[in-house]
Amino acid sequence: MLTDLPLKQQVFSDSKIIESVSNPHLLCPKVLHMVLSLECGGLEQVVVDLVRLSQENGHKAEVLCFERPGILADQLIEEGVPVHCLHKPAGLHLGIRKEIAKVLGAIQPEVVHTHQIGTLFYSGPVAVKCGVGALLHTEHGKEYSGRRRTRWLGRIAARHVETFCCVSDDTARHVLQNRIVPRRKIKLVYNGVDIERFQAAKQSRHLVRSELGISTEDVVVGTVGRLSEIKRQDVLIEGFSLLSEQRPNAHLLLVGEGPQRSKLEQLVTDRRLQSRVHFVGYQVDRERYLSAMDIFALTSDSEGTPLALLEAWSAGLAVVVTAVGGMPELVQDNLNGNLVPPRDRHHLAKVFLELIDNVSIRQRLGQVGIETVQSRFDRRKMAREYAALYQELLSKR
Repeated sequence: MLTDLPLKQQVFSDSKIIESVSNPHLLCPKVLHMVLSLECGGLEQVVVDLVRLSQENGHKAEVLCFERPGILADQLIEEGVPVHCLHKPAGLHLGIRKEIAKVLGAIQPEVVHTHQIGTLFYSGPVAVKCGVGALLHTEHGKEYSGRRRTRWLGRIAARHVETFCCVSDDTARHVLQNRIVPRRKIKLVYNGVDIERFQAAKQSRHLVRSELGISTEDVVVGTVGRLSEIKRQDVLIEGFSLLSEQRPNAHLLLVGEGPQRSKLEQLVTDRRLQSRVHFVGYQVDRERYLSAMDIFALTSDSEGTPLALLEAWSAGLAVVVTAVGGMPELVQDNLNGNLVPPRDRHHLAKVFLELIDNVSIRQRLGQVGIETVQSRFDRRKMAREYAALYQELLSKR
């Protein structure tokens, strides 16, 4: 159900909650995740996975979206997960804290888990005042290199939490360097993905290629992600353009939507690559499109622990990523992938060419990638680590 605010005090009649009240053995803490929205994105997918795995880890979960519900909210609502929305307008609105208090009064969560520093800024003092048992925050990226106001907001917000999770060492260093929170509060929790989902999709390879007009003999380089400036898909297209001059059977597949799409499409036209570059937009079943690829690339200027990389490993793909942010923590060059300098289209094209010409190397990198994600980045491992942090915080109350 999607609940818009202002909220009145309400009793949820979900059958599982009724059952838990009648059977004390089934009682478990309720976690309220707070996000700006559940639009498509890596952060948002992490929240969805945590909600879906909540019962396995001994708690129930709901979601509060500050700005708008988004595409992924519809999925949770269909699964019976309550999703609430404040419809907060742009800009600073301290008055929204009254609405947050209403939500907390209606839901009465034992744990509040915020994602993005803005949600913590607004909800932290309210959660403390309302007596929420545990307040935990996850920092998903590097937010503080820009305006001084953002650093100020982060420092104020972080005062309200004892546990400040970061998704990579690089993110944690960024937080420390900008004096957002002391080291003692920081916990490292890597993102995780649904490995089985991407393994099972391999059977879709030929069907997806047929839909796109790509033959089984052609080589496909691809990426998944929002078409935004920081992701630098323009560098990927430029690198592919150089590659295409030597390998006319190569194709480029871009899965995702975003504000840079028209510029990227124009770049493809300028390079006369329309027949070999495929824009398929946002796809809920992105695992099908990963199955059609031979090489996966991320050419971003900044990343934390990108879900797209973990999903590509889960699909058994050789990966090529820029050596920025948290990616050097994850990718060991020539072992489970390839690292390239950012914005270097010539180096990118060279690595693509080497992988295209060496199937055995592609296969080896793909297999080690699968082993990497299985051992370190399974979504159940991530969910268990967060559940342990919830219990640790609650035990201190």
